[in-house]
Amino acid sequence: MEAHDNLLKLIQCSLWALPAEGLTVDGDIFEEMQRQTLTALPAKILPELTMSDELRQTWQTGIRQNIAAYCQSRFIQASLPIKVPYAVLKGTEAAKYYPSPQLRSMGDIDIMPPRQHFSEACDSLLSNGFQEIPDTDPTDTGRHRQFIKNGIIIEVHAYYAHENDPALSRLIDDLILENIQPDHTLPDPVNGLTLLEHINHHLESGVGLRQIIDWMMFADRCLSDEQWPEFKALIERTGHERLAVYVTKMCVQYLGLPARAWCADADERVCDRLMDYILASGNFGRKISEEKWTVSRFLSSHSAADAFRFLQKRGLINWKAAQKHPVLRPFAWLYQLWRYLSKAVSRPHAASRFAEEYQAGRRKDELLNALGASRESQGLVRFKNGAYTKEKRS
Repeated sequence: MEAHDNLLKLIQCSLWALPAEGLTVDGDIFEEMQRQTLTALPAKILPELTMSDELRQTWQTGIRQNIAAYCQSRFIQASLPIKVPYAVLKGTEAAKYYPSPQLRSMGDIDIMPPRQHFSEACDSLLSNGFQEIPDTDPTDTGRHRQFIKNGIIIEVHAYYAHENDPALSRLIDDLILENIQPDHTLPDPVNGLTLLEHINHHLESGVGLRQIIDWMMFADRCLSDEQWPEFKALIERTGHERLAVYVTKMCVQYLGLPARAWCADADERVCDRLMDYILASGNFGRKISEEKWTVSRFLSSHSAADAFRFLQKRGLINWKAAQKHPVLRPFAWLYQLWRYLSKAVSRPHAASRFAEEYQAGRRKDELLNALGASRESQGLVRFKNGAYTKEKRS
């Protein structure tokens, strides 16, 4: 954690107007801010920071590019040609809680129309100059369709929740769809639920600091001790209370969020482990090599069926021949097992690294259990043909 002290201090000063004079940043911190898609966050305090002139110029350029991308994203979002109701998820709906919305890096524009209007929303984009991006993932879950125009990607969601229980997934998606406002926003409590579900979705593979900060800024604006009971009643229904409490307490400990009584009793050791995990995995798990991630996920499987299902899914992603020839697909798990074993045994100090990764996998398993997070290894729910169904487990 010591190696990240300046990074966390930089985030605190950027968000909470804390004195930053004398805080030294270097190229490593800049690169980590880039990886975490937080480049523009220090825009207001950049003159106070100690850094080389070259790095300052590079950082200023990154900030300008980020602000331009935000403005372009806002323009495209405001001019979407879709006439049916839809909710905007994440993105600008998270940025509005920041001290300055344009400091939040923009990615895709995620929207979710009512189920009966999904095809109509997609057709509206196609008939107005958007091009559909083909989904080449052989394990496509049908969660969304992607469209692009002028470099901006629109994801139209058929469903949003990533849960292990069909009833729970339907409940979360129904809460989104039943609360769509005329201006395509959601009420703050439901918007907060989508941000929490976004963290839940990515925890197993690696969540980033931007997703954590999205939640923190929502909590700062909308979850005072007086506001908490209403939100608690909502997320008790969806099973996200533990996740909300621990993530918020972690933000108090490490990211400068003013303390809340409602999360004060959360176990600090779990919060420590969560922050360590976030910093080690990087934004969406980009710091985790494939073989290390594979060991962790494989060892997190709770049964032979879970392990088989995981190997089969990874095999379908990695085995090009199986993607072309359906007859090979039932054997994708064998290909992935061979791929994993060949990578594992060819590494220097393979035995000791395997032991380390085994322990890391178990610690991660315990952490996710403590947080009550959804697990892909336990079978995620998808919405298909009008019904929420859990993926079949081999």
